[in-house]
Amino acid sequence: MNATSRARPRWAMSAPVALAIGVLWNVVGSPAAPVAVCDLPIVRLGRVRHDADGLRAVFRIRNAGDEPLEIADINSGCGCMSARAEHRLVPPGAEGGIEVDLNLRGRRGAFRREIAVRTNDPRRPLLSLRVEAEIEAPYELDPPSVMFGMLAPDQSATQLVRLALARPGARILSAAAAAPWLSVGAEATPTGWLVRVVARPPFPPDSWLSDRITIATDDPAVSNLVVGAFAIVGPVLVVLPRELTVARGPAPPVHHLLLQGAGAERTRVVRVTAGGRELPRRERRLEDGSLQVAVPGAALEGLPNGTLLTIETDPASPRPHVVVLRVAPPGR
Repeated sequence: MNATSRARPRWAMSAPVALAIGVLWNVVGSPAAPVAVCDLPIVRLGRVRHDADGLRAVFRIRNAGDEPLEIADINSGCGCMSARAEHRLVPPGAEGGIEVDLNLRGRRGAFRREIAVRTNDPRRPLLSLRVEAEIEAPYELDPPSVMFGMLAPDQSATQLVRLALARPGARILSAAAAAPWLSVGAEATPTGWLVRVVARPPFPPDSWLSDRITIATDDPAVSNLVVGAFAIVGPVLVVLPRELTVARGPAPPVHHLLLQGAGAERTRVVRVTAGGRELPRRERRLEDGSLQVAVPGAALEGLPNGTLLTIETDPASPRPHVVVLRVAPPGR
């Protein structure tokens, strides 16, 4: 052996062996997974008219991984956009499209909206996309539609719509709705026009209401505007649970009843009875207007299976409600 050379340690390995082990480590240490990639996450539509038909933005989603990519959910976060995936499952090395249709009526000026795409990519499960445009319109409507939300069958509600007309001196000639459940009026303001929309009861319980409001102006570019109006009419009152299971035991628990619905906020409980006797109770008003009624389990001792528990309310509240008591066997 040359005096200047050194003996290789026993643990040393050749370069090919080290390379093979490194490759094996990468394979084992990096499990197969999909990888969602969007090379152009922002679509700029430029200047567009508010009433343009067929406005669409398309994003290409590429799967750079080695497992199928699943498009689990798409949230546009705006009623002016409707998004859908061309394919819910994108194979490795392939790509699919996210198509976003836009309705920009009633909007004007700079438009920027995000679309959130949820996938099974473990490293980046949420992919953020964006649509940008500059909207040209002879008017601006805020909001572009009237949403009353949840109403009680006898509940009135008012929504305000602000209309700004681009032409100086342009006026609203009339504002009306065909449906009898809507009342519409308009008045001039220093910055434009204010349209007051009132939902007038009574409404049928458990129903969905929709109608169109027509606004006529003296501006030839905006002769007639159509605004949608929507409301959901809920039940007057719902008591949950509908059946109350009473467990027998040395320390019976407190049972909670929840009164919710469109009329819950104005509900006042007078008494709670079962089996011909009035039961003790505690009440608590929740932030959403629901009413929680607590009945001690000891007060329900001795009541037979199928007993009706009645929640009686004052005359100004919705009608009384009944809960069926189910008596569980001992030890349950």
